[in-house]
Amino acid sequence: MRKPIIAGNWKMNGTIASGSILIEAFNSVLQDMELSCDVVVCPPFTAIERAVALTRDTAIEVGAQTMDYHDAGAF
Repeated sequence: MRKPIIAGNWKMNGTIASGSILIEAFNSVLQDMELSCDVVVCPPFTAIERAVALTRDTAIEVGAQTMDYHDAGAF
């Protein structure tokens, strides 16, 4: 049986700072848990580098999304 995935896709919303706060909160909650699923965050392109740094050696994986020409929003 495949392991379930729980993923959060922020689309093109948020900043590097707000994403960092969210990932740090996830790390704090998940660090001592035995997970029965994979946890993935998909921040905007501008925050991927920081997300990768914050999730190194944690249970959280980083995903990416396609790009869009809009300035912000869920597209």
